Amino acid sequence: MQADVTRTVVEKQLADVRELAQTNNWEVEADLEALAVEVRMQSPVDDEEYVIHLDCEGFDEKPPYVEMVHPETGEVGDYEAYFDDRGKNPNIIAYGDGKKDPVLCHQYNRRIYEDDATPHGNWTMADWQSDADNLTTLGDIVADIYHRISDPERYQGRYDGQR
Repeated sequence: MQADVTRTVVEKQLADVRELAQTNNWEVEADLEALAVEVRMQSPVDDEEYVIHLDCEGFDEKPPYVEMVHPETGEVGDYEAYFDDRGKNPNIIAYGDGKKDPVLCHQYNRRIYEDDATPHGNWTMADWQSDADNLTTLGDIVADIYHRISDPERYQGRYDGQR
């Protein structure tokens, strides 16, 4: 039952993601059975390609689990799959225990709550929508990431694994 509700929400929000994709020349793939969406986009700053994977299980009661996928190897979560947005605050890159474990540290990423990777003890998944700075739809989330890789003051290229 919950999966059907989530599937309906994701399907409705995919229309916005696809509209953004058409405007910005992204590629969107969705697997509604698996409740997963992938968006492939390029930074207009340096033409680097990025792939965002959103696991939408439980969405929108819970935020999607957002991971970056290496565009060439398909490896999920490798530091080279991520962008470096540390040129201007607030940045979104945070680090887990190792070089191969960066994370998009934002309230819209379920990984922050489930993997206990957040340095923010005051973030709770129950409040994710009110805390996520109006970035609560799939379109808002991918647009935020695109904005980060499009801003030449913020964007520093592909993440090199250095803290």
